[in-house]
Amino acid sequence: MTKVFLITHPDVVINKNQPIDEWVLSDKGLMRVENLMNKSLWEGVDVIYSSTEPKAKFVAEMAANKFNIPLFEKNCLIEIDRSSTGFLPYDEFMSVVEDFFKKPNESCRGWEKASVATLRISECVQNVVKENKGQSIVLVGHGAIFALLLCYIKKIQPTIDMCQYGVGFIAEVDWDQKEIISSWKKY
Repeated sequence: MTKVFLITHPDVVINKNQPIDEWVLSDKGLMRVENLMNKSLWEGVDVIYSSTEPKAKFVAEMAANKFNIPLFEKNCLIEIDRSSTGFLPYDEFMSVVEDFFKKPNESCRGWEKASVATLRISECVQNVVKENKGQSIVLVGHGAIFALLLCYIKKIQPTIDMCQYGVGFIAEVDWDQKEIISSWKKY
């Protein structure tokens, strides 16, 4: 079985004047990463792949160093491109997120289309699995992109229902069977 763990980064420092893809973990996020390092999932992990964004890379680098696991960065694991709007207040952000999932073939306020992001993440993970068949793989990334991946695995249209509620979660997938072993669990 090729087991894939999806790990989303925890809490970040929200800086309205900085591009979202440059945000870093907050003190709370750093404490949650410490908690994540105590999880048993790391036993038997063969390889880690990370988004190139700092908030995800930090998590992946900490695990790779602590457990001596090979780490590779993949640009295809980045979050959905929402640079057209940058920071949005929470209510406005959630409204755009809902549109993003409801209208997968449309660009909501200039964001990457859900259909395009789904193709990107599914091809990315297929290639990672092809290179690591039968191994235990950790992917460290972002909530919305991994929600799209779970929709792809379930062969359903993008839905906000596959999102985590907050940040800093783990899901586990049997990639060979295209089966979700466990959905989002907070760490």
